[in-house]
Amino acid sequence: MTELTAVIVDTVSIQPYIFGSNKLKENIGASYIIEHKIYGDVLQQCLPANFPITHWKENPNEILPGGFNIGIGYIGGGNALLLFIESKDATDFIKSFSLAVLLKSPGIKLAFGRIDDFDPDNFRDGRIKLQQSIIANRSLHTLNELPFKHGIADDCPLSNEAQEVFHPASGKHISKMSAIKFEACKEAQQKLIETYTTELKGKYIFTDELDQLAQQEDKGYIAVVHVDGNGMGQRFIECHDLPALRKLSGAVSDLAYTAMRQFIVHVVDLFEEKIFDKNNGFELKEFKPGNNADATEKSWAGRKILPIRPIIVGGDDITFVCEGRLGVHLAEKLVELMTNIKVVGETIAACAGVAIVHTKYPFYRAYTICEELTKQAKKASRSEKSSWLSFLISSGGFSGTLEEVQKQLFETPNGNLYYGPYRLDKEQPHLFTMKENIKKLTTTDAAWPRSKLMALRDVLRKDTAEIDYFIIEAESRNRKLPEYSGTQVHKKLWHNGKTPYYDIIELMDFYPKELL
Repeated sequence: MTELTAVIVDTVSIQPYIFGSNKLKENIGASYIIEHKIYGDVLQQCLPANFPITHWKENPNEILPGGFNIGIGYIGGGNALLLFIESKDATDFIKSFSLAVLLKSPGIKLAFGRIDDFDPDNFRDGRIKLQQSIIANRSLHTLNELPFKHGIADDCPLSNEAQEVFHPASGKHISKMSAIKFEACKEAQQKLIETYTTELKGKYIFTDELDQLAQQEDKGYIAVVHVDGNGMGQRFIECHDLPALRKLSGAVSDLAYTAMRQFIVHVVDLFEEKIFDKNNGFELKEFKPGNNADATEKSWAGRKILPIRPIIVGGDDITFVCEGRLGVHLAEKLVELMTNIKVVGETIAACAGVAIVHTKYPFYRAYTICEELTKQAKKASRSEKSSWLSFLISSGGFSGTLEEVQKQLFETPNGNLYYGPYRLDKEQPHLFTMKENIKKLTTTDAAWPRSKLMALRDVLRKDTAEIDYFIIEAESRNRKLPEYSGTQVHKKLWHNGKTPYYDIIELMDFYPKELL
């Protein structure tokens, strides 16, 4: 095939754009804009009329759709590859697309890579040149992401940009960027409920308010959960032709939606089967349409609000927020579902990060820690090639990087109180083992009084003499700690500078006994 002009579009700094606000509505709207608007409606308007935007996925072996001088190589992961027969069409596209994004979705950073000698039959070399081009352009060409700010305007209380429009719901003037995110949230809510209509059974609904996740008023915790597949970047690098890349990209895109359907069924079943209800502190709130609700929103009146809200559902990358007590369990379940689905004939491993914080804690900060926890789990998984989970529970505030937070919270003269990250298979340190030990210490005949478990947590920070006294006192009352094979940790509380008991005590209030 003759050489083409190839343009790769990359969305830079996606996470700050999505999670830069502490308003869940803005987070949801921003995610929807990236996934459905930028590489959906906005892209479509910058292509010829009636262009089949899903052609690349439906016909992976056909480079360009018949009758068009433009083709889409692939779309996914916040970027897209476009192919042009005419070099001028590529130039016109870059102009029109960057302007459309600036006007319709201010705040999104774009970067472009371009080569004019792309040979589909030599895909590997072409992709390397495109990556070199986009790296150079990121350094040399900074595109405006926002219209210029007027110095005479007050600052938006949400985005720190200029106040440009009035927002009726808040009664304040806000920036156009925030207003667009709020408007997109409404569309995202309707799209989400429409997509999972079957799974929601006409009885349940999602919320866009953090305080509507079935938290108990006196224990208002949420969990921010991020799940990411392992090694997918390497699998994309190993695609040596465009059809293979398209098939993998399409399969990864389908992975998230397949897993999410099964995941929502699981969450709904927890309440349909009465595993959770108001008797054990999970009373679902009813949806009440606002004064400005449209007909669709009014039709949802009376539905029960599920204690979970997906924010990002894209390929092997899923982020959601849920009631704090469900965070670790639901992260574990989603990893299980994702790793049971084959992607182009192969299953994947995945890692999860779970940050459990007070509902009023700054959401962006919670997400940042959650993302770092995922990276911590991924680091542990590299040598083992398995699925891992890392979590952090905070009853107060914290600042700094995850490393600094964990050092501040968990380092003692005896060692590190955090036993994780945790494997999600049968090897140690295994999450299943910790759950079994929570059960032993809290629900069996050998359960410890809560006051003694709190005393155990405190003594882990004490010196050897106080630890020895605590063990002697516990044994005299026939209280036994769970044993760990190959160690004497149940006798000394510590083994090689690590202890499993602090995590057990921390998690026992955030892993419902009904799921142990």
